Amino acid sequence: MVGAMRVGTPKISVRLRALLLIIVAAALMPVARADLYSASSEYQKKDYPHAFADFLALAELGQPQAQLNVAVMYRAGQGVATSDIHAYAWATLAAANGRQEARKLLDDIRPRLAPGSERIAGWITASYTAAALSQSLMPVARLATQEAAAQQRQWMKQCSPVSLYRWVYPEEARQEGMQGNVFVAFTLMPDGRARIPRVILGVPRDVFATATRESILHDGFAPLPPGSAPVHCVSFYRFILSPGGPTLYDYPRLKAYVDDTQRRASAGDPQAQLMYGMLLAGLPQLRLSGAAGLPWFLRAAQAGLPPAQFEVGYGLLRGIGCQPDTAKALEWLHMAADQNEPNAEVTLAMGAIRGSPGFGDMAWAKGWLERAAAQNNHDGELYLSALLAATADPRVRDPQRALELLQKAFQDINDDPTPFEIRAAAQAAEGQFADAVKSEQKAISRAHALRWDVSPLEARLTVYRSGKPWYGELLDY
Repeated sequence: MVGAMRVGTPKISVRLRALLLIIVAAALMPVARADLYSASSEYQKKDYPHAFADFLALAELGQPQAQLNVAVMYRAGQGVATSDIHAYAWATLAAANGRQEARKLLDDIRPRLAPGSERIAGWITASYTAAALSQSLMPVARLATQEAAAQQRQWMKQCSPVSLYRWVYPEEARQEGMQGNVFVAFTLMPDGRARIPRVILGVPRDVFATATRESILHDGFAPLPPGSAPVHCVSFYRFILSPGGPTLYDYPRLKAYVDDTQRRASAGDPQAQLMYGMLLAGLPQLRLSGAAGLPWFLRAAQAGLPPAQFEVGYGLLRGIGCQPDTAKALEWLHMAADQNEPNAEVTLAMGAIRGSPGFGDMAWAKGWLERAAAQNNHDGELYLSALLAATADPRVRDPQRALELLQKAFQDINDDPTPFEIRAAAQAAEGQFADAVKSEQKAISRAHALRWDVSPLEARLTVYRSGKPWYGELLDY
């Protein structure tokens, strides 16, 4: 994990500041379904049936405030039939999770309960106690060992660039005075170069995505030891405007920014919890392991934020900060994907493409990628085009549509060889071998410029020159 800062010249208006606040909120808020913000808004509008349903969904994930709210609504008969037993049951869980108001509610309800009611209340919420959720849903922490700490240090070192690409602050963003933060995941290959950078979270959304991907592709990393497998990395980029000119790794007022985010996160703000988790996981300056972000991701995920649910699912899948557990990972990833979180959709699709147990088949992969692409998500469009161009499954393959999808990808990417690789595969699948050779040669030229190991690309070029299509996983890094 590594942080970097990009700077330019300040220029920002009061009107634009207000607009950016709206953009930031939109970038972090869920697309649909239950979250604390929408449920609270529904409650304030006295839309009690919808508020109750949303609070209940979050209460079942172990969210303490939602559990308390469910108890209060059961007690008052708001959006649900009045029930002291159900109110007592959910208040008991909220109290166990630290809500002092729930203890007062319990004291108020208890004298009104009939004998045996407390036992019945326990049955009602038995599946949602901390112990039960630990078995079914919650990450289990890894044991802290010297070996694990050494692996973490090695991982952070591998994911830290040894040479940085210097580039120009995006002109439109500079003119409008835009600043922002970007978290990006990428695959580090044994040759010390990054592949397929994926923007996990960008604030404001999409403003700095292209610049971040370009930077990651050009940054240099230490080559991995011979025989090493690719390493999955996460980086934090902070784009700021400064009169001092371009500087990297400077982070003005970083401590104040982190402290303020921590304060808001500790006060229960799910958006701040998500951002604080990202900071803990992505800033080497804080000298913490990637595991430090997981508890904060979990709090935001329980509050219904899809990006946080994705982070928890991804952590469970990779064993980042917890013991790996595919079954639990799928639960969280599906929660996020059901709210149209594109990173979750792409992750579920890649699991299906690689044949991972529980992820489904190629048809499932195509379905998830279609959903991500329908949101104009760059990664969804790119992965979908790769699948349609080169999958060995003829039921899914659609090279003509892959070529159509790629038209936008070429607008968003300048130096990445990947779209040219996909176009070559699609052209070969269409029988356009001369065009496929030209596209693959362009991919190889760009790969040389990025100092990639080009042997896989040259192998595909040989296939196209022989007048044959190439089928396989183009993005299998």
